[in-house]
Amino acid sequence: MSQRADTVILDSLEADPSSPEDGEVWYNATSDKLMARENGVSVALSTASGAASDQPAVSARRTTALATTASFVDVTLDSTDVENDTATVEHDDTNTDRITLKNAGLYLIAYHADIDAPPIGTTLAIEAQVRANDTTVLDRSDSRVGVFSDSSIAGDDCPDMISRSFLYEATADDFITLQLRHVIIGGSDPTNTKVGLTLSATRLTGTKGDQGDAGAPGFGVVIQTKAIKLAADQTTTSTSFVDLVGASVTLTIGANPVIIMASVSASISAANNGYQIEIDVDGSPEGAAGEDAKTANKQSTTTYTGKTAVLTAGAHTVKIRWRTSGGTLQCRPSTNPTLEHASLVVMEVSG
Repeated sequence: MSQRADTVILDSLEADPSSPEDGEVWYNATSDKLMARENGVSVALSTASGAASDQPAVSARRTTALATTASFVDVTLDSTDVENDTATVEHDDTNTDRITLKNAGLYLIAYHADIDAPPIGTTLAIEAQVRANDTTVLDRSDSRVGVFSDSSIAGDDCPDMISRSFLYEATADDFITLQLRHVIIGGSDPTNTKVGLTLSATRLTGTKGDQGDAGAPGFGVVIQTKAIKLAADQTTTSTSFVDLVGASVTLTIGANPVIIMASVSASISAANNGYQIEIDVDGSPEGAAGEDAKTANKQSTTTYTGKTAVLTAGAHTVKIRWRTSGGTLQCRPSTNPTLEHASLVVMEVSG
């Protein structure tokens, strides 16, 4: 019995091809990475060390003091950084204030800085923002925090921190830069310092990972919903439960419970009377709720929410019934739509 081995030969290139097609795979000799084209994006199948890089990310820090100014200035970061896929997102080793987003897609951008307290008697605000390509302040990237020292208590410094995380849809080779400035609210111009300042970027588009366990579906997953809203005026003088005509839902379900939500806004023609609503399922009462009316013709609202026991598979009818203790009970969505109305929602849920 013979055996056959299929062999795939990959192109060894100095750089990624200019116009790769989806499904194309190649070896980038410059970065020492196996690359592939997926959904219009070039992704690294391996890093230089051979480990998979499913979520490209980079984080750069500044550990030395930084004196803020009254104008926004770019924050220079340390050359030491953490990055796992420089073909996708990289902290620039020459212009260290920059993180370059080499592939188009959605990125999570975040920054954080600890802020020293200013001199006694000075109150100021620290403002931060992130710019793309030295031109555009990114939406939702700005933040502001106030810092001060309490001059009434010696040594009572009040440091703070400033941070923000946001999403940015980048085009290929965008670069981002963090900027800071101070705004003096009171006192003299300070020399303010930040220590442990961090800027990071993580590419979300194309992120891959192992699929988790499916798990049990659990109780309460909505399978289907039916709802009605009363359209025609209804009145009754019955002191025993009768159907609220038009407030009925029929649905065909599996062997599952249903959740019922009912609301009736009504009025009674005679003062000092009350009314009740009853939820009926297939001719049997399921639950009830009621309201008292101290004033004639004054609207009040009664609501009911409940879950039935598991019903048999098939068609079931849920309806609202109502009764009054005296006078004429009125629900008039046509002639008094602002105040008098009724609705019924029935949901089949997993048991």
